[in-house]
This record gives sequence, C-alpha cells and structure tokens, in this order.
Amino acid sequence: MTPPVLVDVNNDDIEDIIIPLYNSTLFAFDGKTFRQLWNRTFPSSETYSSPAVGYFNDDDIPDIMVHYQTGPGYPLYYSAQTTILNGLTGEPILDKSIEQTVGAQSSPLTISFKQRGHDMFIYWMGECDAVDSSKERKIDYDKNAPSVLLSKADICKLRYQTTSFTALHGLTQSMKPPGILIYNSNHYVALERSTTTPSSIDVENFLQQYPDYVSIYKSWQRLDNYMQ
Repeated sequence: MTPPVLVDVNNDDIEDIIIPLYNSTLFAFDGKTFRQLWNRTFPSSETYSSPAVGYFNDDDIPDIMVHYQTGPGYPLYYSAQTTILNGLTGEPILDKSIEQTVGAQSSPLTISFKQRGHDMFIYWMGECDAVDSSKERKIDYDKNAPSVLLSKADICKLRYQTTSFTALHGLTQSMKPPGILIYNSNHYVALERSTTTPSSIDVENFLQQYPDYVSIYKSWQRLDNYMQ
C-alpha cells in the first residue's frame, strides 16, 4: 500500500529495499541477495507513509524516518508516532518516539546538506488543541459502520472536546524533537480564510446547477451531524 524506498544501508554499493508494511512492520532487505537485514515493528499500528531517508547521525549509513498511526484501524486512529531508525540496524535513534494526538497521513521528506549527519527531516504532525486528559472520553462506535462514516469523525472533538490543527516541523540531530516549527495552521487561520472562498458557496452553486445531487448532499450532512 505504501511505496518502498531503495537505499544502500549495508554499505555494499547496492541499493537495498526498505518496505513499510501497512500493518505495523518495516522491513529492510539486501538488494543483492534479498536476505532480510532487519525489521522493526510498531504494535497495533498502520501506516500510509513512505519512509524518508537522510544522514541523521554521524556514520556513513542513511537513516530512516517512519510514521505510524494507532487505533482500531482504518479510518479511525487515536494517536500517531514518528521516529527515526538507524539505517544499519533498524534500532531507534531518538530516545522516544514523537507522539501525536491525531497524526497526519502524509510521508516525511528530507532536505540534504553536504556535511554528513546534518540532513533535515521535514514532517507533518496532527494535534488537538489544549488537550486536557481529565476530559478524555472513550469513543464508542459500531464496528460495522461504513468506513466513509468513520472517516468523517472529528477525533479531537469526540475525544477531548477541543479543536484540531496541523503543524510542519523540521528536525536535525542537533535539535530536540519535535524540531523547529515551520508552519502551524492555527497561526494562519485569518490569512488563509481571507484569501479563499468558502467551500459552502461552491457547494450551493453546484447544487443549484445540478439539483439531482441535493439528496446525496443532505445524506452527507446527516452523517456529518451524527459524527459530531
């Protein structure tokens, strides 16, 4: 489901294969013999993200940033973890994973610099505003409910009675995780809303032009209200 990465992690000048399985495990295979070099499992998690590759520590082997989400399973996730693995061994380099209350289904990227060990990983985080664990409540749901319904769930509102935001970070080995903040959606709400047309206007215009879709739109509204 997620594309693999080709990179030499055993220093034999042949690209090896880094495969992020959807259900919890990342594998590294020798590109010449196809022998397994190592694997790393993130229990009870799933991923839609391809790994990012960069020189994070001081050796000559590229390291790997990975992102996994945990929860009942697609499309409902309660948290996410981002970490960096040693490309040679598959062991975590960070003391602990970067935890997120929601997570973002996007792949990290790398900015490469000339000096080894100074590459920067760029990654998105999905978070809930002002989380108060004392207000946390369990989310009960029908396991037979269609995924299209669950995918519309506002996890921050349902779980913590708060709002959500996204943030873009850059991380190098000289920085303390989560790294430098590049973008926070909360900081640009007024600007971004002032330069865009509300989607509700487009919806109204579309429905006026194509009235056959009104009933479908109303059914989606009912789903949205249900998940609130």
